[in-house]
Amino acid sequence: SPTATHGNFADAQILAKTVLINDTLYPSVNQSPDGSRVIYETLFEDDFESNKGWIINGEWERNVPEGLGGSSGGADPLVAYNGDTILGTDLTGLGEYPGDYEPGLLENEYYAISPAMDCFYYTNVTLRFHRWLNIEITDKANIQVSYDEGATWQTVWTNQSFNIANAWNQQTVPLKPINRKSNARFRFTLGPTDFNDNYSGWNIDNLVVTGDYVTKDVGVIGWLNPNGQCGLSSQEEVTVIVKNFGALASPAVIPVGFSLDGGATWQKDTIIGSIPVDGTVTLTFDPKADFSTPGRYQVLAKTFLASDQDASNDTLKHMVFAIPTIQPPYSENFEFNDGLWDTAGVNNSWNWGVPASWNINTAGSGNFAWVTNLQGNYNQNEVSFLISPCFDFTGIDRPVFEFRYRTHLPASDGFTMQYSLNGGVSWQFLPVEDPQFAWNWYPNSGISSLQTYYGVGQGWSGDNGAWQRARMILPSYLGNQPNVKFRFGFAGLNTENSYEGVGIDLINVYQAPHDIGVNSFIQPVSFCELSDEETIAVSVKNFGFSTIEAGTMIPVGIDLNTNAPVIEEFELTNELAPGESVSFTFTTPFNMAPVGSYAVRAYTLLPGDTDFYTPGVFNDTLITSVSVFGYPEVSLGPDIYTTEPETVVLDAGPGFTSYLWNTGDETQTYQVTSPYTAVYSVTVTDDNNCPAWDSINVITYDLAVTEIQQPLSACELTTSEQITIGVQNMGVDSFQPGLSFMVTLEPLGLDPITESVVLQETLEPNQIITHTFSQAFDMSDFGAYTYNISIDFVDADPVNNTKQTTVFAYGYPDVSLGDDIYTLDPLSVILSPGAQYSTYLWQDGSSGQSYTVTSIYSSEYSVSVTDEHGCPGSDTVWVYSFDFEVEALINPVDACTLSENEALSISIKNNGPDIFSSGLELPLTILMDENILAEETLSVSTPWEPGQSITHTFIPSVDLSVIGTYNFKAFFNLKDADDSNDTLQLAVTHHGYPVPLLPELIVTNQPDSVVLDPGSGFTSYLWNTGSTDQTIEISTWGLYTVTVSNSFGCETIDSVVVEPERFDLGMNELLSPYSNCEPGSTWPVVLQMVNTGNMEIQAGSLLYVSYQLDGATPIAIQVPITESILPGGALEYSFPLEITLPEGEYNFYMGLTFEFDEVASNNTLTRIVNVYPPASVDLGPDIYTNTPEEVILDAGPGFVSYLWQDGSTNQTFQVTYPTTAAYY
Repeated sequence: SPTATHGNFADAQILAKTVLINDTLYPSVNQSPDGSRVIYETLFEDDFESNKGWIINGEWERNVPEGLGGSSGGADPLVAYNGDTILGTDLTGLGEYPGDYEPGLLENEYYAISPAMDCFYYTNVTLRFHRWLNIEITDKANIQVSYDEGATWQTVWTNQSFNIANAWNQQTVPLKPINRKSNARFRFTLGPTDFNDNYSGWNIDNLVVTGDYVTKDVGVIGWLNPNGQCGLSSQEEVTVIVKNFGALASPAVIPVGFSLDGGATWQKDTIIGSIPVDGTVTLTFDPKADFSTPGRYQVLAKTFLASDQDASNDTLKHMVFAIPTIQPPYSENFEFNDGLWDTAGVNNSWNWGVPASWNINTAGSGNFAWVTNLQGNYNQNEVSFLISPCFDFTGIDRPVFEFRYRTHLPASDGFTMQYSLNGGVSWQFLPVEDPQFAWNWYPNSGISSLQTYYGVGQGWSGDNGAWQRARMILPSYLGNQPNVKFRFGFAGLNTENSYEGVGIDLINVYQAPHDIGVNSFIQPVSFCELSDEETIAVSVKNFGFSTIEAGTMIPVGIDLNTNAPVIEEFELTNELAPGESVSFTFTTPFNMAPVGSYAVRAYTLLPGDTDFYTPGVFNDTLITSVSVFGYPEVSLGPDIYTTEPETVVLDAGPGFTSYLWNTGDETQTYQVTSPYTAVYSVTVTDDNNCPAWDSINVITYDLAVTEIQQPLSACELTTSEQITIGVQNMGVDSFQPGLSFMVTLEPLGLDPITESVVLQETLEPNQIITHTFSQAFDMSDFGAYTYNISIDFVDADPVNNTKQTTVFAYGYPDVSLGDDIYTLDPLSVILSPGAQYSTYLWQDGSSGQSYTVTSIYSSEYSVSVTDEHGCPGSDTVWVYSFDFEVEALINPVDACTLSENEALSISIKNNGPDIFSSGLELPLTILMDENILAEETLSVSTPWEPGQSITHTFIPSVDLSVIGTYNFKAFFNLKDADDSNDTLQLAVTHHGYPVPLLPELIVTNQPDSVVLDPGSGFTSYLWNTGSTDQTIEISTWGLYTVTVSNSFGCETIDSVVVEPERFDLGMNELLSPYSNCEPGSTWPVVLQMVNTGNMEIQAGSLLYVSYQLDGATPIAIQVPITESILPGGALEYSFPLEITLPEGEYNFYMGLTFEFDEVASNNTLTRIVNVYPPASVDLGPDIYTNTPEEVILDAGPGFVSYLWQDGSTNQTFQVTYPTTAAYY
């Protein structure tokens, strides 16, 4: 058949009564001879009747077999399996052993190579041929394949024991290695052979190579990004390349996925559009990948095309190294892992682990380090690198790189340092910018291997005998760089191969430490007097190499005599550059009041400030001394109150070096001459030039309370009134700013309040100042408030120091225009607050007692009044004339069918004169059958004009799918001028479609006896015959339709098929066996047949079923039908004998013969059953260890899924439990 495909079966039978012999038709029933043939798609076939280009050597020949050989084992066949000629070894009596292969042959010495085949678009390439093979157990016959012009060969079959043939038998050999190969060949070989028992060898005929033609096959061939780089995020774009490997353009929809967890979960996207043959498409996934956790990711990218015919090329494995970005300080001792450092280069020997060589046999810290070969010498001609993660030096202007190293090298080999600012795209030599800040850095020069490979000879070389530290302040241009990588570059040209190389450990990267110290003593200095709470200030200088950042806390200490040290710290408010100083004043006071000499030691204590820059030299401390001399004593006595100041003589006392009065006099005594209050002072000095001072007041002033300024009587006073008084200078003296005295407030019935008054400016004679008491009083109740006020001041006249006053709170009139008014006739409204007020003022400026409304629009009206005390009052009222109407139910409406999700829409009309601007909110409610469906707010988004309607659709829908009438009620919850139109009530009817009653199928051999009737009660009928009657009579088989309608005009179309009786029983499925992973299991053969006709198959009908396995003799049996089988019903039958299936592929061909069957096309069925080997996993022998946390268990690659005892699903399992445990 032209529609046959690969794997179909070809079978033949003689139909009943189709052969005419002597006027009689034979056979009486269908006759199907035993056997069938599988149909294969052929890549190459050869019956060896002609030369098709085989390459043969040795005793291989294409010829007619003669039955020769057999001196040991069996002889060649006498005839070909088919035709005359075959391919074989020594068919015609060649060599010293005619008919048998020769002894002592080399491996594959005899071979017959097929012509080249293009298998690029084929999978399941399989070789099938008839074989007659005789070979001894120690001699070898092979079948091999090649896809590189015969440069290499892979064996796909070899004899496992001796083989003695006396008949042709068919062989099937999968040629998996040449699946999807363009230039493929296979060959039969013979050899090696021993010198005993030579057999007759190969005989081959009827050879064919088949395969599954691959038209749909796509796969991922490339991973573009992300790749190994610094700072990968949780939202990385994944881009891959997908190729069409199929023979035709791919389907237009191709699912593609990627996985970061070994395929446990997938992130998927879709390629939309066909890929041409051998074409590619680049896909950037919409889902993002999370690479934010640094590490090495084994990622998978895979196509998920359901119709893909070759899964072997669907998946791409790729390693993505998410390199960490580190902000110093950084310290790595490699004790827990490799630190995510990486290696590269030519003949690379770098390894992370425990050093165990003869010389490099320890780590620089702990147990683990990076070493060129942990257990031996580095490789010859090695140029390799140990590469760091990325460092972000933002905010670090002078970073330091420090590490420990161990070298065991000849002078010609060594390692150096390089850096990169572009993620490792390019590398530069890391120079020493300032030798004084590089310690043990590049101790060797002229290292020839470094000069050869890196262009510089500076680095580390030789045998240093022990781990040493190297440290350098990095070049200034690396400061504040956001993306810096380093690598140790190793070069070894040593040909003796007797040196172990380099070890690297304990790497530290940090900001260059600060160096700061006290450089001067600011205060105090030696003086006549210091206090018992003296403030000490020092100058602190940055002696270091780098700027100290603003915000740094600087600890500073003071040792004063033998007192306990005082340690404080201050925060830098600005950067402190190298060489700059900043002053600091201690907050702790120091007792330096006693006269004497004080030893002072000041110093800084910044953490990490050591002798980093100048080993052995410290510059943190400054030592000095301060002296306190003391003061002389002088006294002018107490202040003097007098009305005759001209009689007063002031005396400073004898014994001082000098006198100086504030009048300018320089004598021991002073005669007062001024009539005003005054202050007189004198300054004296002793031998240390230390001064002493005293003063005295001669007082003549007078103050009085003269008036009350606040509060005054008013309409209302507050709950927080403050009292303000006036105080007058009644004397001749001017009072200067800063003078203070006490004032007292005593409200009647309350406790007195006393406060201090301080003059802020000069108070001249007769001038008045005011004072407001800080405490407020509640005077909000209407009525009278009385209080007394006094001042406490020693002066000439105490009688005028008190005052009493009374304040009234009158209150406000209570004005009312009444409640807001809702009316359709606003022009009839008259407003009035009453006749009891002194004045009236309406909103339009009119001043009458009443006001008549003149506007038809909704408006606000207001009036303000005053009473006899001039106290005001006011009120407002709204006159509303707006009117809204719920005018219509827009949806739902009466219909033939209403759904379970009908929208709810109503129309609301503005019936009033007002225009409403956007922002109006109208609360709406809708009910159905007295049940609330929705309560929502209509928000007006544009101006709403009078007479204009707005449609509102409620958010929920309503289920009206059941036929019937529904009562709806819609209204708004807002008061307006007319509430009679605020609610709408309406009934909606779901009429439904008419239901005609025609059967789906009528089976009859007498169609002219059938009358079709869809039922009564419909408004109209229309048949596809044109009839408009309720019933019609038919005359033949076919499809008949009728359209009926009801009173609302709803129409329904119904149909019936009238067909003749038909018997058909078809083979439907092979239920057992099915593809499995249980080789060697025993299975029943169970078939399923289905009644695909329209007639019931009666019990007792005659049925034969059969199956054939891999072209063997069919197994046939008569099956009793014990129960009737309705149309669509199934019958299952299990053959009495079970079968055992080893590993392999099996072709089942099944058939049935049913005595009344009228359709033969579905009587046969072909199925392929695959028996796969079971998965086998080996975790190895039990492990005995003192460090179980270092054990990693590996189940091995190649499995589709993994499940460990704790539920994890990776290929490997990291042991974390410290005690004995079982893992599976």
